Order: sequence, then C-alpha cells, then structure tokens
Amino acid sequence: MSGESLTTAARGAELVRHILEHVAHYLPTQGPVKTFVHHNTLHHFENHEFFAGLEEAGRIFDANRALPETQYQEHYGVGRIDQSDLNKVLGDYGLCHDDWLCGCSRRKFVRSLLLAAPVPLTAETLRWRLLERGYLRHFHEDVSGKKRAHIKEHDRAVAPQVLSEWLSTYSKIVSDWHQEWLHEMVDVTDLEWRHPDRWRETESLKLLWIASIEFAHDVLEKKRDFGSNHRESSRRSGIEEMVNPYLIKFTSSFLDAGLAHVTVADRTKGLLPAFLAHMRNASFARPAWLKEELTEYQEHSALEIIADILRAEGLPEREWDSYLLSKALVLKGWGGLVRQSERGIDGIPARATFEDFIAIRLILEDLAEKYVDNHPKYIDTKSGEGVFELTQPGLADLADQATRIRTTAYHLFHAFQLLPAAGSELLGLSAEVKSEIVDIICRFDTPERLQVWHRAYEWNLYSRTAVAITSLNSEKRSPESRTPVCQVVCCIDDREESFRRYLEERNPDYETFGTAGFFGVDAEFHSLYERPAPYCPVNVIPTHHVEVRARQGAEERLMGLQKAKTLQSDVEMFIETKSRSLVRGWLLALGGIAALIPLSLSTLAPRWMHRFRMYLTRSLINPSDESAIVFADEEGETGEGRFTLDEMAHRVKTLLVSTGLSKKLAPLVVVMGHGSFSTNNPYR
Repeated sequence: MSGESLTTAARGAELVRHILEHVAHYLPTQGPVKTFVHHNTLHHFENHEFFAGLEEAGRIFDANRALPETQYQEHYGVGRIDQSDLNKVLGDYGLCHDDWLCGCSRRKFVRSLLLAAPVPLTAETLRWRLLERGYLRHFHEDVSGKKRAHIKEHDRAVAPQVLSEWLSTYSKIVSDWHQEWLHEMVDVTDLEWRHPDRWRETESLKLLWIASIEFAHDVLEKKRDFGSNHRESSRRSGIEEMVNPYLIKFTSSFLDAGLAHVTVADRTKGLLPAFLAHMRNASFARPAWLKEELTEYQEHSALEIIADILRAEGLPEREWDSYLLSKALVLKGWGGLVRQSERGIDGIPARATFEDFIAIRLILEDLAEKYVDNHPKYIDTKSGEGVFELTQPGLADLADQATRIRTTAYHLFHAFQLLPAAGSELLGLSAEVKSEIVDIICRFDTPERLQVWHRAYEWNLYSRTAVAITSLNSEKRSPESRTPVCQVVCCIDDREESFRRYLEERNPDYETFGTAGFFGVDAEFHSLYERPAPYCPVNVIPTHHVEVRARQGAEERLMGLQKAKTLQSDVEMFIETKSRSLVRGWLLALGGIAALIPLSLSTLAPRWMHRFRMYLTRSLINPSDESAIVFADEEGETGEGRFTLDEMAHRVKTLLVSTGLSKKLAPLVVVMGHGSFSTNNPYR
C-alpha cells in the first residue's frame, strides 16, 4: 500500500471514529433489560424547546411525535379534550373568533381540519366510501337540517354558465392528474344539465366534492410534500429484514450473561474478530447469502472496514455522519447495549465495541445487497399496500402522490361539511380568500395538527388540575393562613404520591411535599454483601462514602455470614441462569420437591413451624447487632469522610428552600424515604 493510500485510510478511520463517538450519543444508555427500563428517550434533545425536540427526535429516530390523530379525536369525543382547549391553543396561533368564511371564523375552520381525520385511502376504498356507503348522498350527521336546506338552496341558485366553468376546471384537474377513477365519482354531464327544480342533496355533495378536489389541487401545487410520510424503499427494508435476525442472534450470543447454553467462541478477542472467525466455519444451516468468504476483512480494523465500505458505496464524506446514524438506529437497543458493554457495565461479561457492531452490520448488508443483485426475486421490491398507524385493509402508502391526492381531497370534503359550507360558496370565493384557505391548510399539515392536538390535550390536564387544587384549597383551608399540624417530605415517586394524597385527604392540617429521594445527601453506600452503590441521581457524583463495618470482635462471625450470603447468591444465579439445559433443569425440578416439606409442615402444624422459625432467627447472627454504619476514612479530608457542619447545613437549607419549607414549619416535620432497586440502571 502506498504512502498516499495509508494516509487516506488513516484519515478515513479517524473520521469514522469521530462520527461514531457523536452517533453513540443517540443510543439508549441501558443495560440488559430485565425488570425496568431506565432511559429517557429525549435526553439528547433537552436543549430544545419541547416540540422542537420532539420534531428533531422523530426525524432522527424515525418515530411518531405524538399519538395517532384519530386517538386525539377519540379523546375529544369523550371530553378528555374539549372545544375550549382547542380554542385556547388556536388562539395562541393568532386565530381569532371572527366572521370570515361562510359565517365561520378562521379558528372554526382549523378546528374542522382537526376534527376531520385524514385517512390514506386506496382508490378502491375511497370509491367504496363515497359511492357504496353513501358519503356522496348524505351529509355528515353533524350538519343540521337547517344548514342542509341552506346549502341546497345556495347551490341550486348558481347560474348555469358559472356551474359549467367550475365543472370544466374540475375536468381539467382530473385530466392533469391522470386519475381516471375521479370521473366515476361525479358525472359532470349529468350535474351540468341538472335542472334546479330537481337539485337534490346528493348534487350539493358532489359540488362540495368538486370544491374539495380544487382546493386539494391548489394545496398540493403549493406544498408538494403535503401529507407525505417519507417512507424508506421496500428494498432497503428487505435488506434489513435479511440482516437484523442474524445480527441480533450473533450479538446476543456474544454478550450472553449466562442464559445461553452455547455461546460464541473466542469472545475475549472482541466482537469483530469473533464474527470473522465464526464466518470462517462452514455451516449447512447458514443462509445462502452468508456463505461468501470474508478474507478481505481479516487484516483490517473495524474503523478501516467501515471507511472502505462507505467509499465502495460511493458516499461522499459529508454524508457519512447521517448514513452511520441511520445504521446505528436500525437496532438502537442492541447498539446501546454494545456501547454499554464497551463502557464496562455489570451484567455483561463480554466486552464488545460499538465500531465492531457497525462494521458487522455494514459487512452483512454488503453481502445481502450483492446477493439480491444476483438474485432479484429473493426479496419483493414492490411496495404493495402500505401501513398507516395499524395494519388495516384499504389503507395506502402516504409517500405515493396519488394516495395524497385522495387523502387530501377526502380530508377537505369532510372538513368543509363540519363548517358547514356549500360547494358553491367555496367555488365562488375570490382568489385572495381561496389563497388564504390554501395557506391555512398548508400551515396545518399533519405535524402541526398533531402539535395542536397535543397542546390541547396537555392544557386540558393543566386546567383540570388547577381547578382541582383551587377547589380543594377552598373547601379544606380556612381563609386565614395557619401553621399545619404536621409536614411530611416524600420522594417524588408514584407510590409516594398516592400516600401524600391519602394523608392530605385524611386531615387538611397535614401538609406534604415532594423532593428527590436522596434528599440532597450524596453518598456512596458500601454494604457487607453487595457492591458499592451511589445513593443519589445519575447526574450527581457522590463525594462521601458510607460503610457498614464489623464491630470489634465480630469480624470472623460476619465474615462467615458474608460467605454464606455469597454462596446463597451463587446458588440463586445458578438456578436462574444455568437451568436452561435439559439435564440441569430436570435435576433442579426434582430438587423443588423438597419445598413440599416446609409447605406441608406450615399447613399441618403452623404453630410448631412458627416456633422453629423464631428459634432459627434467635440462633443466627444478626448483622445489625454485629456491625455499625460509619463514614469511610473519618480522619480524612472533606469529601472522603464525615460531612462537615457547613455541608450538612447547606444540604438541609437546600432541601427546605426547594420544597417550600423555609417558613411556617409545623411542630412535627417528617422526612420519609423508601427502598428501591433497579437491575437495569447502568449507573448503579
């Protein structure tokens, strides 16, 4: 390899290393999932405004920013969101209650856009809704009889030449769009020659449909990606479906913590070397696309392999960042687990690196793409019917232009009825008003509508909470301020919140507060049997150590008890992780029969068993009698041993001020903690 090539390879590897360091920040920082997921999915976006952070996170993670729009509408239907909530939020957008369109305000028009759920329909499903279900024969149930009569009278009074111009415009739009199915919705000739005396409700709905098509055309001309969901190609999804199962199986075997009966060989050499060694071993069960030799990767590092594959793909270096981020987020949970393994968290004995994980993914995808190129029918490259929210027949892919035409037209058709507005009123508007309508529709595309819904959803909660607090205070508090009988400070925890509410409901003179459960005392606790654990939030580094030490003369007794506890933990771990095989599982199942003895005695002779347990309790060593809690290195400097008086005063003051307890202290102030344990907190 020439000197120039070496320089290029080194620069590419260094660039990849820098990018992966940045990409790793978007991965979940969690250990093996067992009982609790300790992760905030938005902690990388805390420097953004909430909805801006949601938008950025949704773009990067390819995730939903909010609930489905139909679910918000269900909340509206049952009163969880009401009209006043929507009016408040829309008022914040500058939409006032004015007489603007067909006797309705701009605020009501946007509200009708929110209430008319856009559904991405196939041509067949739309035809069925409009023709078979009678949506072109009957108005929406919310349109009153008086409004229907008004719409019908307004439409039938349209001059024939004006109606002919509208129908001509509609025909041109249908022709330009090349959507032949639209001709079946409205018989232009029949509508043009329909006599006013024979004008029915269905003709008014058809005219409203024509108005919806015209506005949908203008909206999509102004904002061509209106309603798009930017789905990835089916080929890329097919490649990932080939790669992901194999990558998950191999990574889980490598990171195995004792659950697997057979693990990956040579785990000490690293994830990538173990993978390459595994690929050298032929297997008849391996898929055909995985049987290619990987000799060209044997002498290269993970960073060099990644850079070489990216260059082979023809990607310019400026696009490496976004490309590697997209690859890391395909299986972001596994990527995060590998990253935590690299950092050395407990529970994962093997040590993998994130760069190895990405290199393996790119190698596998390269193999899969080469195989698909030579075997085009291996995966289906046709998208077929898409998915929207839930898998339902008749729903289509929003990335398709024809689908967005149907979706937008049907959405506006429903929204115009909720105003309500006549088709002739809409078609007869001035160009200026029509342009404003199009601007409002474009402004309130799906992301903006979801934001309005979510703001209204939260505002409803805020207002109901405020009403509940003020009503509770007015009922249970006398006008004059008085000192409470008791004040209780609890952790801000779901369990403690219910306890706080119970106390305050039992006696209005009880006052409760919530604060972080470590109460400002940052310390690392060293027990007799467990490894050290910081008793403070993850963003606080403990500066003091608290230890449990044996009293003088009790060292040997506690050492024996510690060995017994260690043996008990080893047995429990063996039962939990080593009982998956046939023989060991069968032997442990037989051993479980021994549990019948104490169970039978407890049932048949409960008094005798109680006496026996009390005897054992008195006979065994009680660690609390043989040990004492002390500060580590009590003679050392501040931060190693005992809290100084100033430190203690500062922590107490911070707790009192932050909870609002700096004035009017009750005769009795209770600071109450609780126990907790998490097997998935990587910071423990």
